[in-house]
Amino acid sequence: MREGEFVCLMYHDLGTPVERAGIEGTGHASYVVSGTAFASQMAHLRAQGLKGCKVGEALQGAGGVVALTFDDGTSTDIELAAPALSYAGFTATFYIVTSRVETPGYLTRNELRCLSELGFEIGSHSMTHPFLPRLGPEELRHELRDSKDQLEQWIGAAVSHFSCPFGGYTEATLAAAREAGYASFATSRIGINKAGATLLKRVAVLRSTSLHNFGRVCAGKSLIYPRARQVVLSGLRSAVGFPAYSLISHLRHRQKGTVKNGKVA
Repeated sequence: MREGEFVCLMYHDLGTPVERAGIEGTGHASYVVSGTAFASQMAHLRAQGLKGCKVGEALQGAGGVVALTFDDGTSTDIELAAPALSYAGFTATFYIVTSRVETPGYLTRNELRCLSELGFEIGSHSMTHPFLPRLGPEELRHELRDSKDQLEQWIGAAVSHFSCPFGGYTEATLAAAREAGYASFATSRIGINKAGATLLKRVAVLRSTSLHNFGRVCAGKSLIYPRARQVVLSGLRSAVGFPAYSLISHLRHRQKGTVKNGKVA
């Protein structure tokens, strides 16, 4: 990669699919990375001379970095991710769905403040995690502006970065984000970012991501397959509509899982 360029990784949850089955449903299983795998990934970054950092730092042009982000604000952010990151000497950005704070399986207000005080970056992932392109102007402002204001009150620090739920956005969404005062807008588009960018591309780290592929992605390589998969899924969503796409995704993951005692393993 050229000077000032960086890859941004997107995590969701750490642990095991069975432990996290009640948080987001069976379709969430492929996004649950084991704590052991995550620790190995952070060790791999260190071994390659790379530093895991928060979005704000990467956008300032720091060299040799990989931006680390976590969507949703689950309790494993502080239980598993933060300790592993601190051990490696890394930071990260945690994007929070404010309506889920203080609910089972998610962070509390005190934990959010703790993460912020430890040097981690808190960003917004909306108020209620909707598909933003379906919202009207007032609903959009509520999801973007009010979530930012709420988080800033809770942690006593500025919230400058936003991650769009389900990767969905339009020009109106981006305009609303700028109006709300966000410095960056994280998407699910796959690619390499440049310092100073406002629209952030990310690569999802899945439970199936091997350490070899992880290393290549962090070096800006092996992005062809993730991009192709994204094109196919985006085409499916456009063809059948978002509600139907969500149902298909849920059923697809459920069929892949092994049901034990009523839970998907």
